[in-house]
Amino acid sequence: MREVPEKVPPQSGSSIGCLFRVIWIVGILPLGILAANMGIERRTSLSIVDLVFWCLVAALIGARFADVKWFKGTTAKGEPATMATWLRFSMVLAAISLLIWLAAHGAAFVLPG
Repeated sequence: MREVPEKVPPQSGSSIGCLFRVIWIVGILPLGILAANMGIERRTSLSIVDLVFWCLVAALIGARFADVKWFKGTTAKGEPATMATWLRFSMVLAAISLLIWLAAHGAAFVLPG
């Protein structure tokens, strides 16, 4: 008779680790809101909203770093995340954020005032 291996439930991380995961996953939403605000408000010059936008990008990158480095972060497939995973996340987030930011400021010029 074959023994069926028991499924071992994944170990739950700390509460603070879960918080960091939520921050870097859900924290992307306010970037879109801030960018939309820049375009709708027709902010063609730099403002406090731009500062908040880029501080949020830095905070998301920092939260993902902490998740990977100290809280045993995982990938979408459930595999352990590595510093290469963090670097890829950081590069993609920075590139997309830059495109969104440029589009928002471009929309500020194009939208009728």
